[in-house]
Amino acid sequence: MKFYIKSISFSLLTLLLMACGNAENKAKKEDKPLKPTYQVTNVKSDTLKYKLSLPGELKPYEEVTLYAKIEGFVEKLNVDRGDLVKKGEILLNIEAPEIQQKLLAARAKQREIAEKLSFSAQNYQRMNRASEVEGAISSIELEQTKTRFMVTVLL
Repeated sequence: MKFYIKSISFSLLTLLLMACGNAENKAKKEDKPLKPTYQVTNVKSDTLKYKLSLPGELKPYEEVTLYAKIEGFVEKLNVDRGDLVKKGEILLNIEAPEIQQKLLAARAKQREIAEKLSFSAQNYQRMNRASEVEGAISSIELEQTKTRFMVTVLL
């Protein structure tokens, strides 16, 4: 019985050593670098046999929202959608009849103020010359005329 136990233990030890030896041999074989293999085929040109239509949406890299500085109507459009534009380039011209009317009104107001200034200056000069004569004009009237002239100048 002891003999069987010794022979079984010896057999197991032998199997164990053999298994370790096979692992070392496999590791040595795997360490060798293998040359890569490639499959090669000939390329040929061909036409498409079917057409594929898919829905899609094109979006630009950059988007800009434009706002007009003044209200008006587009007179001339210099660019179209998708055109390349540079900084400072004029995209469109706006016609603004309201602005033209405001300009004409401002010029009329300017002429009116210039006329009032001229009249006030002439009136003050006449009153000042008349005040040189004793008793022709009272000092209060001269002061009122001077005040009206100064107010007109400040407008």
